[in-house]
Amino acid sequence: GFGVWKFNEKFKISFVDNKLISCREHIDKDLDMFCDVCHLELPFSNYAEIKRVEAGNSGENKLEIYGYMPKASNANIVKMSDASAISTAKRYKKDIQDEDIVAGFDISLDYDNKKYEPSEYSQKVDVKISNLDLDISKTYALLHIIDDSNYEILPIKEMTKDEITFTTGSFSTYIIITVGTNTVTFDGENFKVLDTNGNEIKMVLLWLVVRILVLTSYLIIIMVLQG
Repeated sequence: GFGVWKFNEKFKISFVDNKLISCREHIDKDLDMFCDVCHLELPFSNYAEIKRVEAGNSGENKLEIYGYMPKASNANIVKMSDASAISTAKRYKKDIQDEDIVAGFDISLDYDNKKYEPSEYSQKVDVKISNLDLDISKTYALLHIIDDSNYEILPIKEMTKDEITFTTGSFSTYIIITVGTNTVTFDGENFKVLDTNGNEIKMVLLWLVVRILVLTSYLIIIMVLQG
């Protein structure tokens, strides 16, 4: 017949259906974000907090990651050799020149021997790499290796001679590169000229020329139609 309320330290059994069991206090010893007893998926907020973690020793490149992450997170950074950074960059971006490849790093964030990827939990974090030697007159970006066949170019959020800061949702190999190619985008109303670092370049003259050409085209069309 009917189930009855039963309590102990861990469980309660519903009087509606004595087959429904839920934990009074969830246990997740392996930190897989599922309760070991009732197998309920547990909210990320149970495990995470906004914090800052660092890696690297004095005299080496220092890594700092800030954002929402598991409470027991550890940061890791390994600098690639120059030869490895060049060969890796060229495998993905075949037209890149050796002199445009500055430095490469393998970056990860782990907790309890598990890799943490912020994007899997709809999160992004700020990453800072310091103890660099950059030329502030140049424009830099990051070649981010996503997997064996895919990469993306990420903009650098902030830069000084000694450090860079960028925002990301995943960790793997990041290679600092210099960029010089500009791309033009049109949003239907305004022209925006962006460099591959993601920064808008003010091109007032280009805007005026384009507007003049558009107006001239309209006038020619009107004259043809009236003639």
